[in-house]
Amino acid sequence: MNSFQELRDALNRPTDPSLVRRRRQGTVEVDYLEWFVVNRILDTHCPGWSGEAVVTTAGDTVIVTYTVRIPTAEGVVSRSATGSEKLGSGFDPVASAEQQAFKRAAARFGIGLDLYDRPAAKGYRTSGDTRQPASWSANRSGVRPSYQGTVIS
Repeated sequence: MNSFQELRDALNRPTDPSLVRRRRQGTVEVDYLEWFVVNRILDTHCPGWSGEAVVTTAGDTVIVTYTVRIPTAEGVVSRSATGSEKLGSGFDPVASAEQQAFKRAAARFGIGLDLYDRPAAKGYRTSGDTRQPASWSANRSGVRPSYQGTVIS
């Protein structure tokens, strides 16, 4: 079983370009990973991982909170995130919200975070909305942040 540091280093590696998909979102093209690709990455690097989805609604919106749990040498480490979809959007709202939440929870371990560093992702953000302070990349060249989270024994 890998330590959390070894796991984090493996999951924070640059994403294989053959796994990346692209879609138009608003006025920009956005790179992303399909949920099943993220699932395979977890299966490869994190044997024994598990996930849990909790579905709630708020008015006409389905909200899913997804928690990914990964066993490490130090104990089980978990990350949670949410996704949402409006009822009547043309998509299965629960499936869509769960996919969003699952991918976001996995990203908190480092999977696909480099996609947010690409020019298209930067163009998607509104003026003044930055992922990291401007000085961050100059001070930490080539290193991306990783969420530390809580270890559950």
